[in-house]
Amino acid sequence: MSLPLWVEKVGGTSVSDTEALLKSVIRVNKQGIKRVLVVSAHQGMTDLLLENKYTHQAGVFVLFKQFGSTDEQPWREALESCRQQMKAINADVLNTPHRLELAHRFVDDRVDEITTCLQHIVALSQFGHFQLAAQLDQVQEILCALGEAHSALTTYLLSQEQGLSQESGVLTRWIDLTGWRNHPPLSFEHRINQIVELIKESDESLVILTGYCHCQEGMLKVYGRGYSEITFAALACKLKAEKVILHKNVFLSSADPRWVAGDLKPLPRLSAQLAQALAHYGMEAIHPIANCWLTKNQRPLWIKHINFPDEPGTEMVKIAVLPPGIQVVMGLPCVIQLTVSSQDFVLNVQQRMTQIQSLLPFVDQPILGTEFGADRWACLMKSIPDCSKLNAWALSQNSEIELSVNQYALVALLGSQLHKPFVVQQVLQVLNNATIPLISWQIASTGDEIQLKLPMPFYEQAINELHQALVLGVRQDNSTTKSLSA
Repeated sequence: MSLPLWVEKVGGTSVSDTEALLKSVIRVNKQGIKRVLVVSAHQGMTDLLLENKYTHQAGVFVLFKQFGSTDEQPWREALESCRQQMKAINADVLNTPHRLELAHRFVDDRVDEITTCLQHIVALSQFGHFQLAAQLDQVQEILCALGEAHSALTTYLLSQEQGLSQESGVLTRWIDLTGWRNHPPLSFEHRINQIVELIKESDESLVILTGYCHCQEGMLKVYGRGYSEITFAALACKLKAEKVILHKNVFLSSADPRWVAGDLKPLPRLSAQLAQALAHYGMEAIHPIANCWLTKNQRPLWIKHINFPDEPGTEMVKIAVLPPGIQVVMGLPCVIQLTVSSQDFVLNVQQRMTQIQSLLPFVDQPILGTEFGADRWACLMKSIPDCSKLNAWALSQNSEIELSVNQYALVALLGSQLHKPFVVQQVLQVLNNATIPLISWQIASTGDEIQLKLPMPFYEQAINELHQALVLGVRQDNSTTKSLSA
């Protein structure tokens, strides 16, 4: 009879916290349960290998893309820097000399072979029949796979170093899904099916896997930087895991701790729909596609703080029965509003939709919200679009088009039954009492989101005031709770 099975994942920041990783994950002894652990690259490593996703500082990939076809090779220095950083991590994590030597040798072998591979690509690109641009997707995939393989191996060696096999009877194993020196890649589904069978047949109680899974589609190309959660969710669904746990270094709470001061209590439950809304504003509880897969397959997901293993964390549910009112205050300190104005829009819906459809490829980024007027259409984005492309698009139209780009702050209030009049009244009253100017607001037809547009200097004050009055106030004042439930 097969053992009950849990699938867990540890994010990059949590993997780098060795003590928390040991206490909350590796040393946890669940007798009679097989545990599958998916591991992300160590904190900051993917930024060094590809590009810093916040500052956009060039990593190995960006430097190779920029200079791979020239005599300059700054990417080699960057890759050597990654080698040294990985070895420094090895030294911090591992204490036994022979395991440290294994980890160092692994890093040297991989980095040496990747360097040789990239050199060959550079040499080939000197011939007209071979273009560097055609290989960039594969280069990006092989580099991010390096970070995941290193992290999974050090985690496995750490588990061995803890003497799990001798002390607690827990057998450990690591599986490299990065496809290093494998045959031509299979589809993602085929690859996952292979691994599922391997896990089912294994005798180990703890199986550690790379978050990156080599496949025909390209994990990074299809799913972006959150690909490890895709592997995690796919394994949980295929294995029919009884429990699915995502370990993070933060609680999922009622506000973003980077901006909101004070005690932020964890959310006990989070609906799949609310999780998607949070991801929309950059507070990604889990990759949206992974979230969809787990929800459809009815896998019970818990998001836990790795430093507080005894806390229950947040339970992800398909539909959460929430009391009326605001549960989460979220937002972005700076968004860009692109406004397109044309007299041809007036009473001409077909013309408006045709022009919007032709404009969208030039915007080329996710849209956070839209506004319509008689003669205009506006969309909110996270960063400034390429204005030269937008101007070229405007000139290509057969009517007079006016474009304007402005910057604002965006605050999102998420919850349940927010369309009730008293909720909106309370929001406006809080802003008025704090003398915070409001440019515009709109509420979703589903009643689960209110979106506020403010001048940028008032962002931090606004989310703190709204959170204090409408979230913490609800929890602390019974009279307020009664009024919100009316």
